[in-house]
Amino acid sequence: MSALKLMFVVSALLVLAACGGSVESTNTGTSGSTSGNSGGTTNNTCTAASSGNITLDGQVSFERVPHNGYRLDYTATFDAPARGVLVQAFNVDSNSLVVTGSTDSTGHYSLSVPNNTNIKIRVVAQMLKSGSLPNWNFSVKDNTSGDAVYVMDGSSACTGTTNETRNLTALSGWTGSSYTNTRTAAPFAILDTVYDAMQMILGAKADINFPALNLYWSPNNYNAIAGSAYQGGTYFDGNNSIYLAGKQNVDTDEYDPSVIAHEWGHYIEAHFSRSDSIGGYHSFGDYLDMRVSFGEGFGNAFSSMARNDPDYADSTGNLQASGFGFNVETETVSNPGWYSESSVEKILYDLFDGSNNYHSSNDAADADTLTLGFQPIWDVLTQEEKTLPVFTSIFKFIDTLKSHDPTDAAAIDALVNAQNIHVADVYGSTETNDAGNSDVLSIYADATTSTPATNVCVTNAFGRGQGRNDSNVLGMNHYIRFTPPSTGSYQFTISSGNSSGDPDAVFYNDSGANVHQSTVGGSETFVETLNSVREYMLAIDDYQILSTSYDSLNTLGTLVSRCYTVSVVKQ
Repeated sequence: MSALKLMFVVSALLVLAACGGSVESTNTGTSGSTSGNSGGTTNNTCTAASSGNITLDGQVSFERVPHNGYRLDYTATFDAPARGVLVQAFNVDSNSLVVTGSTDSTGHYSLSVPNNTNIKIRVVAQMLKSGSLPNWNFSVKDNTSGDAVYVMDGSSACTGTTNETRNLTALSGWTGSSYTNTRTAAPFAILDTVYDAMQMILGAKADINFPALNLYWSPNNYNAIAGSAYQGGTYFDGNNSIYLAGKQNVDTDEYDPSVIAHEWGHYIEAHFSRSDSIGGYHSFGDYLDMRVSFGEGFGNAFSSMARNDPDYADSTGNLQASGFGFNVETETVSNPGWYSESSVEKILYDLFDGSNNYHSSNDAADADTLTLGFQPIWDVLTQEEKTLPVFTSIFKFIDTLKSHDPTDAAAIDALVNAQNIHVADVYGSTETNDAGNSDVLSIYADATTSTPATNVCVTNAFGRGQGRNDSNVLGMNHYIRFTPPSTGSYQFTISSGNSSGDPDAVFYNDSGANVHQSTVGGSETFVETLNSVREYMLAIDDYQILSTSYDSLNTLGTLVSRCYTVSVVKQ
């Protein structure tokens, strides 16, 4: 064995610094070799001038730690191929890059390098393809060290005059009871999950151009309290960055493919489809804003689709021996409905998968009869789900899917109805499931300029503990749709009829979201310039309900429901 170092490079792939000392990452080779060679020369010093090239090839692997249930099982660690990652040959004497290539689908690389030259192999935690489509650029970087890209270096050795093989394996850094050594394998394990997810997308659209994405991972990352230097843990930032937890004995995600693929699904949704989710904390059994339930349900379903595995596992805790998980195929949904991320993920995965023989306690006897694969799901996501102004929801997705595939409409309805969801259009206008609170229906109020004011209500009844004011739960927002009869300026007035309450509104148009938050008690008035060729969406909440205080021990606040009239007048 020879020692490898975990090093960092800038985006131009120049070495910044060595970090973390040496680790026992293997360069498999002939006995006594310190260069990572197996075959050809094992010289460490060149004695002849360079004259011509040889082929230098090899296998790049990383140690993967699998799950046993939800926990990581270090006793079952195995070598997995590092697929699609950059491999570079460096001239050690001149400290210059000689050639760059990539590993293939088996982790193999092959480079043409000059003979009689001191060469080291560097493996970069980056998947990069440019030029003709498809294109991608995915890098794993350390957000706690200048956003440097992780690399793994092999030892320097002189190339001879015959072809050579140098194999490199990145080790996990686990030494029996902790990550004592540098965690060289982690960045490559992260990219390996991205590789699988990317293959599914390429199967649906071969000529795709993936926007560049940074996956930020560090042993310092964890879900910390606000103000911590490395707060954030695991999340997608809505643009071009995914952050992943890595703090041992707290939360590590490099060996949680379920989690990585979930966040990568949000990246796909944001760039190729659309997400209206307002984010926030969510958990099983929550009654969620329909935009959140769809977004998080999609993330879980996408994760299982990309991995071709219905089991979701997230390891946490001391020795990474705790965690949670579920099976999107077989889980029992405690509160089935359009507001449940569990219902959404189960529907989406059942549409995709080929296992149609299991039915949970809230499945109809013959509900899961479809095997559509990913292509029709992709088509809906990238077409109507992206372009129609109505908010993202299970209603919008299913109604559009049925229009794409009318022959399977009845089977799709059976699958959806089994989750107590009823889809007749993108608005959910025939939905009767109000989760026991009439304030949430109808889902959309249809505002016009020719009829009296529309009545809508908001409530904190579905907070996590009745009366808690969680902004992303069912009932905290009510939706309005409006199609202007002609182009021009329109005044919207939201009123309680007295000074009670403090309504606020978020108006969605082609340029984004306009937030209207006056402090006038009991009313909100604003003007928007609108185009008659399209429909507009409006979400209404109540600032007083959202801001009602409750202490850090989650003492229940006051249960509140408040109703408003919404009127629209052309100026």
